[in-house]
Amino acid sequence: MENRKYVLAVFTLLTSPIIFSQIMSGEESKKEPEKEPKKDIIGKAGVRPERELDNLTSVYLNTNYSNTFRSLKPNDNLFGEDIGKRADEMNANFWSFGIGIRTFLSDHIRFTTGLGFVRNGEKYSFLGEDSTFKYTTTYRYVTMPLILDFVYGKELKFSIGGGVMPQMMLGYTQEQNWTNSVNAKGSFTDKRKGTDQLFNPFILSAVVNAGVQYKHSTYWSIYFIPEVRFQLPNTFSKNAPYIQKATAIGFNLGLSYQL
Repeated sequence: MENRKYVLAVFTLLTSPIIFSQIMSGEESKKEPEKEPKKDIIGKAGVRPERELDNLTSVYLNTNYSNTFRSLKPNDNLFGEDIGKRADEMNANFWSFGIGIRTFLSDHIRFTTGLGFVRNGEKYSFLGEDSTFKYTTTYRYVTMPLILDFVYGKELKFSIGGGVMPQMMLGYTQEQNWTNSVNAKGSFTDKRKGTDQLFNPFILSAVVNAGVQYKHSTYWSIYFIPEVRFQLPNTFSKNAPYIQKATAIGFNLGLSYQL
């Protein structure tokens, strides 16, 4: 009898580790495997999804080429004068430049602002039998466009919009050239600062544009946007002899970089 008890005790000691391990393994198998934390999906070179890129702010470098002309009439006060030979002035073409930012206010509404250097003006040319006279007049402004666009598309975006462009007068230049009856040539340059009493120091133009923008790479785009500008107040001061308002028809061509 004692031998049987002794054998049973030895058997229990030998088999208890096996039973215990089976119980533990059974409990562990009931546990669900731990899920790996979700990783933020980022494309190559740390690029975020395209949808997010489309809504980021971008900076732009702009060039504008425009054909400019003006309406001109005598001032309707005591200082008014007949426009005389200025009635024969012609359109003139000018390059302008600017930098700025664009940012999306919603999925399709984009706001544009920045700083620009804008020029407009006119030309005059007289050819006589034995003499000539011509000049080119340039008005220079620093500007701040405030434009809202409706934009549609992804790789190729189409936009249409408009706004206003406050302008501060920087200066005026008129380059004159002539020849006389003995074929002698002469020239003169009339330069005036924007603070001259002849000019209105601050004016405002209405802007309308429509164009396309092509996404060349992840961050870089190129755009072509035809534009029309209508000057609202007079170029000159209220005591000047004329009322002049400029119009420009041209296009914007430039690069933009998404931040």
